[in-house]
Amino acid sequence: MVNLQSLRTNRRTAVICAASAVVLGKPSQAFTAPAVLQDSGSATLEVWGGVPVENGPGDLIEGFQAAFPEIAVNYTHYVNDDTGNTQLDTALQGGTPIDVFFT
Repeated sequence: MVNLQSLRTNRRTAVICAASAVVLGKPSQAFTAPAVLQDSGSATLEVWGGVPVENGPGDLIEGFQAAFPEIAVNYTHYVNDDTGNTQLDTALQGGTPIDVFFT
């Protein structure tokens, strides 16, 4: 049986490592997928951001998926204002499966 807490931690670790590699221009071969992801064959990350996808997050996600093709990424754009921040806070407190968010 898969420990869901360790899966979430490993998924976040993979995102942080891959995002760092893409942003810093380091080769993606320096990072390997966690063993749990290799065993399961696929995973989906839920990413929320206050930046429109065409202003940068799309390129970041594309680079990540090139490095880790077995991990799908769903990007949800929220408006980075009081209403959007309330939406994000409510989603986080309500248990919405958000793996990564940035503003």
